[in-house]
Amino acid sequence: MALVARVVTLIKASELDTQAMVLNRMRNLFTKETKAERAIHVIPSIVYQYLSLTRSYYIARESDEMWEKKCTKLHSYVRTCLLKLCEFEQHESAIRLFLQASLAVSATPMEASDHLAYDYFSQVITSYEEEIGDSKTQVAMMTLIVASLNKVTCFSADNFNTLSTKCALLCSKLVKKPDQCRGVCNCANLFWSSTHAEADKELRDADQVMKCFKKALKIARGCADSSAKATLFVEIFDACLAFKKRGCDKITNDYLSKVAEVITTAIDEIEEEENKIAVQEQFDNALAYKKLIAN
Repeated sequence: MALVARVVTLIKASELDTQAMVLNRMRNLFTKETKAERAIHVIPSIVYQYLSLTRSYYIARESDEMWEKKCTKLHSYVRTCLLKLCEFEQHESAIRLFLQASLAVSATPMEASDHLAYDYFSQVITSYEEEIGDSKTQVAMMTLIVASLNKVTCFSADNFNTLSTKCALLCSKLVKKPDQCRGVCNCANLFWSSTHAEADKELRDADQVMKCFKKALKIARGCADSSAKATLFVEIFDACLAFKKRGCDKITNDYLSKVAEVITTAIDEIEEEENKIAVQEQFDNALAYKKLIAN
């Protein structure tokens, strides 16, 4: 079936409507498929072809006044295909494709973009919460979800705030505390470099960034292993320096000094000399970078 999936990617009709018709016939065939071993290989290829076709309609929008209606219909077919993947319990694949579809929506602005992208992300969150149980997979999925949300620009302010807040909450509920800490730190990017349909430039919400770092520090303090705790503190310090360089005025020198004191205390508590030396070296490098960006 991998060969059939490759054939799908080679479908190139001379007319966009003809290509859509051919893809629809293939979709009808494989979404009615009862054997997972065939459908799970072909459906992703059909989805990518649909997404590519929406881009083609967008490029040719000057000559087709119905392009938005056609793209909206294609996205409904994409949704049908991905829900079929979920039926076959291909949840990781479905999540990745839902995110890819949301990025495709963002790249082809139209009236329904906010609704379509939000629906895709809602499916992502639902699949993640209900079906992804392995801790390592959860970390990989949340990293991907946050990165995708950071790149989608078609959300309304309310929808973006809802999703970004939800991502931060999900990251704080990861199984292992180091993963929670790193995930929450990563979410700070959503409030500083993202954008949405109602913003004319990248977001610069310093208060939300600080909330993320304060939450990350709180999580790190709850880590039982002294070496892991100190390492997380240093990673948070590194992240704070990165945001300070990017212009986050809430990250002051006084705040960095307080975090540095916490790190020094945590390093002193490490019993294994080898681990203590490694963390101290990492911290020294961070302090050297702090001096560099201060000049």
